[in-house]
Amino acid sequence: MKEKEKMIMDSAMKLIAAKGFDATSIQEIANHAGISKGAFYLHFKSKEALLLDIFKYNYEMIKARIEHLKSLNLPPKDLFIEHIVCQYEAILNQKEFIIMQTREQAVPFNESIGEFIKNMRIEAAENTRFTICSLYGEKAASFQWDLTILVQGMFSAYLELLIFQSAKLDLYELAAYILKRTDDLVEGLLKSGDPPMLSTKEVEDLIAFPLAPDKLDKMDLTIAIGSAKEDFKDSEEHLVSLEVIENELSSEAPRAPVIKGMLHNLRKEKELDSLVRKIAAFFDIQED
Repeated sequence: MKEKEKMIMDSAMKLIAAKGFDATSIQEIANHAGISKGAFYLHFKSKEALLLDIFKYNYEMIKARIEHLKSLNLPPKDLFIEHIVCQYEAILNQKEFIIMQTREQAVPFNESIGEFIKNMRIEAAENTRFTICSLYGEKAASFQWDLTILVQGMFSAYLELLIFQSAKLDLYELAAYILKRTDDLVEGLLKSGDPPMLSTKEVEDLIAFPLAPDKLDKMDLTIAIGSAKEDFKDSEEHLVSLEVIENELSSEAPRAPVIKGMLHNLRKEKELDSLVRKIAAFFDIQED
């Protein structure tokens, strides 16, 4: 991003936080940034385009911090806590801007902004799911999306207190508290014997968007297979095929012909289409 574009966005955020989106004119933004109105249009075609770029810039900053956390190979509990604190800090840094947008409900939901916000929420859910899977592994695989929604619910409820009520909460203590409550949720779900409310397939159908790329890493694929085994525990044919693939995944020399044969069996079940694609992509097996 060019320095001048960043300067214009900083000026816009300050003015919008103070006056609101509708009440802030392009001329005011240009004056605050020390440029002409014509120079503004060299960088942004409209005020709505500027707002979209502000959203994108702030979200990319959060994403970069989260990716950095993942690269540190932190213990799963530390990653969970740091992931939550990272999001809280980033959002609270733009507290006044967010409050004004919420109060006046001034975000102009054109198609581009609406699509971006939808994708942002999906990615945020996927990041939460990743931290949950890293922490609890296969034992919580079948509940991974229920847990994702519950954790996001806790996160959002406390975020409202932090933003709108100016609650004085230590972010690390809060994140550790959410972690403990998530431990309680996992223990309760496993003891209950209840089936999950949502499977990955159901979540993908609800939002009509694939939640993860076809090519997964080994941990994610192991968890996905474990979840499928739970879903199809009453089908011997599917269960055997999944177990064979699971064994090949843990082998130092996985046998492509064996995996391909098991995938052929699994393709008979439409609900496993997404998993079949991901297994094939992981092992670089061409689908028939």
